[in-house]
Amino acid sequence: MPDALRQSMARTALAALLALIAAAAPARAGAHGEGAIVFEGVDGDFEVTVRVLPYPPAARGSVHFSVTPFDPDTKALVLGAEVVLVLVDSEGVEVYQARAVNSPMDLEFYDANVTIEPAGDWTLRVELMHEDRGSAAFTMPLVVIEEALPPSSAAGYVFLGVVLFLLGGVVYLWFRSNQAVRRRMGAI
Repeated sequence: MPDALRQSMARTALAALLALIAAAAPARAGAHGEGAIVFEGVDGDFEVTVRVLPYPPAARGSVHFSVTPFDPDTKALVLGAEVVLVLVDSEGVEVYQARAVNSPMDLEFYDANVTIEPAGDWTLRVELMHEDRGSAAFTMPLVVIEEALPPSSAAGYVFLGVVLFLLGGVVYLWFRSNQAVRRRMGAI
């Protein structure tokens, strides 16, 4: 088989595989201010906006929280705060606690991900601490619904089947082209 044909087939197979992987990859999880605003409030030297993604949050799935603390008078961002999220179940038991952090690239949003189980009525408490401003706590109800779709391995099997089908097609084409080249050269 000529080298140019072999390289062309290899590039085509690689491009098809990369396109398949890109198409099957899950969508980017939203963060940094995306999501529904579930609370806005003021307490002392803090004003906060709390966002949740997805909304409404679903049980047994990752729930993304974004908290933005402001100065209530100037609306300037409060930088260097420590933000802790506490999830309390319907019986008043603190079940989950997560520290929300921001990144140097995006100081506005303090983000945390929590997997909540079971579905039901929860209470979200956002605790803020700052060296100069002191502390504040915000409490809000949070309804967690049943998961939309239960976990399933069917998508993995479909993906595996498509990959094997494409690889089988590449191998078939490679063998057929090698056979054609050998015939032309009189080897068979």
